[in-house]
Amino acid sequence: MKDLIERQAAIDALDGEIEITGRTNAEAVKGYVRLVRDRLERLPSAQPEIIRCKECKHYEGGWYCSAWNNSPGFPIVTEKGYCNLAERRTDAETEV
Repeated sequence: MKDLIERQAAIDALDGEIEITGRTNAEAVKGYVRLVRDRLERLPSAQPEIIRCKECKHYEGGWYCSAWNNSPGFPIVTEKGYCNLAERRTDAETEV
């Protein structure tokens, strides 16, 4: 199953109460929970980066987008819009 979860919620779920008997067992479980927490913190985000039109190299200002211009019935775009064709502008390109 693949779905998005909030990373902090998963980490917080590890902080629940666990009943453990014996000091050795408690230290082992505590170490394992710490390991799982560290791994969760290092996981990449599952949410794709959203590039807004104003940040896209295809956006040419106003409502014009060079990526959509050749598509039949191309949509009107806005600075706050986004799409699956977006490519972030590079530093060398000027802002709109």
